[in-house]
Amino acid sequence: MARIERHTTNGIARPDDFDACGVGFVATEDGAARRDVVEQGLRSVACVVHRGAVAADGLSGDGAGILTAIPRGFIANRLQDLGVDIAAANVGIVTCFLSPDEDEAAKARAEVETACQGESIGLIGWRDVPFNGEHLGTQARETMPRIQQCLITRPPHQHDDDQEAERSAYRARKAAERALDESGIRHYFASWSFLTVVYKGLVMSDRLEGFYPDLQDEDFASPFAIYHQRFSTNTQPSWERCQPFRRLAHNGEINTLQGNYNAMVARSVLGTEAVGLGEEGAFRPVLDPRDSDSGMLDSAVDLLVQGGRDLRHAVAMLVPEPWEGERDLPADVAEFFRYNASLTEPWDGPAGLVFTDGVRVGAALDRNGLRPLRVHRWSNGLVVVGSEVGALDVPEGVTVRRERLGAGQMLCVDPTGNGFEDDQTIKANLAAIAPFARWNRDGIRRLDPGVSLDHLPDAEDHTRDEIAAGVTTEELTMVLKALASTAKEPTFSMGDDTPIPPAATQIRPVHHSLKQRFAQVTNPPIDPVRERLVMSLRTVIGARGPLLIDGPDAAKVLESRSFFVYPSAVEALLDEATALLSAVRIDATFDASAGADGLAQALVRLGDEARAAIDDGAVVLVISDSAMNEGRVGIPGVLAVGTVHHRLIQDGVRSRASIVADTAHARDTHSMAVLLGYGADLICPWLALRSVAIIADSDESSGLTAAAAQENFQAGIEEGVLKIFSKMGISTVDGYRGAQIFESVGLAEDVIALCLPGTVSVTGGLTLTDIADDLLTVRAAAYDDSPNLPSPGLIRERRSGEFHGNNPEIVTELHKTLGVEKAAVRLKRIKAAREQGTEDEVVTPLFDRYPEQPQPNVDPADKRAAHVLQRALAEGRSELYAQFAELVNGRESSELHDLMELVLDRPEVPLDEVEPASVIVTRFSTGAMSHGALSKEAHEDLAIAMNMVGGKSNCGEGGENWDRFRTRGSEIDRNSRIKQIASGRFGVTPEYCAYADELNIKMAQGSKPGEGGQLPGHKVSEEIANLRHTQPGVGLISPPPHHDIYSIED
Repeated sequence: MARIERHTTNGIARPDDFDACGVGFVATEDGAARRDVVEQGLRSVACVVHRGAVAADGLSGDGAGILTAIPRGFIANRLQDLGVDIAAANVGIVTCFLSPDEDEAAKARAEVETACQGESIGLIGWRDVPFNGEHLGTQARETMPRIQQCLITRPPHQHDDDQEAERSAYRARKAAERALDESGIRHYFASWSFLTVVYKGLVMSDRLEGFYPDLQDEDFASPFAIYHQRFSTNTQPSWERCQPFRRLAHNGEINTLQGNYNAMVARSVLGTEAVGLGEEGAFRPVLDPRDSDSGMLDSAVDLLVQGGRDLRHAVAMLVPEPWEGERDLPADVAEFFRYNASLTEPWDGPAGLVFTDGVRVGAALDRNGLRPLRVHRWSNGLVVVGSEVGALDVPEGVTVRRERLGAGQMLCVDPTGNGFEDDQTIKANLAAIAPFARWNRDGIRRLDPGVSLDHLPDAEDHTRDEIAAGVTTEELTMVLKALASTAKEPTFSMGDDTPIPPAATQIRPVHHSLKQRFAQVTNPPIDPVRERLVMSLRTVIGARGPLLIDGPDAAKVLESRSFFVYPSAVEALLDEATALLSAVRIDATFDASAGADGLAQALVRLGDEARAAIDDGAVVLVISDSAMNEGRVGIPGVLAVGTVHHRLIQDGVRSRASIVADTAHARDTHSMAVLLGYGADLICPWLALRSVAIIADSDESSGLTAAAAQENFQAGIEEGVLKIFSKMGISTVDGYRGAQIFESVGLAEDVIALCLPGTVSVTGGLTLTDIADDLLTVRAAAYDDSPNLPSPGLIRERRSGEFHGNNPEIVTELHKTLGVEKAAVRLKRIKAAREQGTEDEVVTPLFDRYPEQPQPNVDPADKRAAHVLQRALAEGRSELYAQFAELVNGRESSELHDLMELVLDRPEVPLDEVEPASVIVTRFSTGAMSHGALSKEAHEDLAIAMNMVGGKSNCGEGGENWDRFRTRGSEIDRNSRIKQIASGRFGVTPEYCAYADELNIKMAQGSKPGEGGQLPGHKVSEEIANLRHTQPGVGLISPPPHHDIYSIED
């Protein structure tokens, strides 16, 4: 089976594979194998067929499958067919997806046999898995692999040892995969086990049983059946990515995947030898970059289980509950999670998991509970868990106890223990495995975040540092001052109309070229206000212990409440006399005399020095640009941190040290998030802290002290960073760190390759040399005779500043086109026209067109001008519009689409073959803009215009005045035909919905994707408050998601 490469850096389509699926299991509490369990599992997966997409052929789906215990009766029959006298209990199955080419398949089979022989695993023979091709669509048939099973027997000394037998199978699979990867032979092993078997494929879930005749055999019985119907949200379906995988089935998306992958690669020691699993190199790579997010999670769980951890322990480690802020959590359970957080970062994101080790079967939810799992316990001993209710009919005479898993909860059916185990029982048992509380008490030490600055530099020296670091007047007065005084990010109007960085006329910070992705639809953002209790900034500093080894050494770390620290904390980390961990400062500046080549050379040096420091025993690396001065140029923080982070990953030593970004380039929430996303463990924004302290000292009237200003700045940054996490559905800084939830818009390949590997870059852009030139230019300005902070006009349009798409020249021309002018200008022009006798040529605004409303006192000249404009429009006089269009189309290139031109590859279609304009416009609709974002007049004009041409206007979020409903169908119809129901539900009433031709239910707030919408209080007039059923003057915020729509199930 051809593997699909996952990581690419070019192209618009993202290679990451995510899905939103139907999932569940059926199991017996006593562990008895039953035929009806398999039948119920197949019936359950058939009932969630609606969860998957279907191709045009009506048969090719996203994929479905079932994972069961090996059916011993069925296997006994197959052994009898082969004339083999072996106990079925000792037989395992390797299910292979191989190349349709027989020569290549034969080579793959040979490698499987060689790997088995290496583990003393006996070989019984191969069988072609029967299938019925009538259940395949064209696409599925064209990509179908050769599906074969190899029957194997346990090594002689492992007949009664399930764990060791599974370890032998695991080592054999890893050996075969490595050999086949090296030789480039197509392969995929759906299962390789002495306990379990997987049947899956690109079939509709209600046709899975028909496709695999094995599943119809009356002797195919199992104590459990895990089922899965896949819904691939953004990639082409494939046979290998169907679920279940070898250990689990997953409904959801792992939003932290890139960070989880990097962290696993970076672990210098897994601990496989210490736990008796085998030599380290035999199990690397642990995660296959070609796998989906679910596939990688399956591989991580598999490693932990094979390494000796209980299945429940493995899942709880990787997908922990929100233990940091849960007040009612037993202390010993909290200590269990606290300890494991020192070993591994969470795999965060919406997750409904079902899993098995071949004996036990369980289910768990993510810390937010964003994927539902319903639990039914039948009186006949069956446990049924599913993402949706009603999948199975309850037999007559059977009673059902109905429950559902809560956020972060787990259940398990363990026939070797208590049968059905609830979350409380599982967590209590896990906490009792080892003395986690004592290990934490003896090992974990609190990191003091430091104290606010009280010694500030000379004002001119500080200004030079600010200029050298790229600080602008706008940033100082509009961003830093707001954070210092209000402890919140400033609120700006929506949208950035400045050019993307490669097209900019002003020097932009490097982090402006990194744009964060956001969660949407099947993977919603979370609300950082309502979900605050499950979010955490807790940060662990120090070396991470071997993943597979539990012991007191793993707890020898520093623990910080937040990633944010003050300069005094950095100095304490570096103080050899008192520091608890070995730390070293690495200079993140370069010699200005080295010119444009100095930056690249310094970045390579940073990586080399970081690696050398780790080899010398350092476990804290302080990447600092505090040495910047007239002769030394500070390296942008994200380039410095990203280079060190990825160099250590490539060398497999990243887990041995923490990175502290001591940088002048972290001054707002985005720059902080970028640093965290590319590997920083702690951030010390030393220059920003100095700036806000000086702001407070220089403004005595504010009553703000320098210490309070810094504390406010910290609070505002932390709150804003949590909001940024939530946009991507991530709850913890540990999960966000290194996750690289960014795309590059404006950085060249040399920057990506050295500093930000794995970042998607569609456009190319600034090279390291270009960035160095910019840094040197800024430095020269900083050390001018009279340094002054620049004001490049990035936020507000300035005549000599950055280009803005909505600049005064274009706005003025648009106003001329529409006849909209300021009153004073209009009166002056009308007076001049009267004096010259040219009143008829004066174009002024049209006045109210609603005949049922009183007309204002209108100057006769205005009336005549209005008629002139109407006549001009009716007669097709488009001189003014042409002038406006020429100005717009001739403006500076600022967006990607400005660089594109349509190239016709065919003759133009004659107009008489095109629909008339009157028909085309009936398919027009306006964007959803609320009355509040738009004025009453503009909002009504859009509705009237669309209704006149037969199109549809979308009223947006915020309701609509009910007197407009009554105009539906009249000559002047002000009713919006599309009514929006957004996350705030503002203005949504039964009457509002009744007057809609179409309801627009927005899955997540869209005006600021992943963040939500906001109407400031000063815009909430009495009229708008009345429409939205709230109070005037109260700011209104639409949360990122609906609070009752977090998933497809909802």
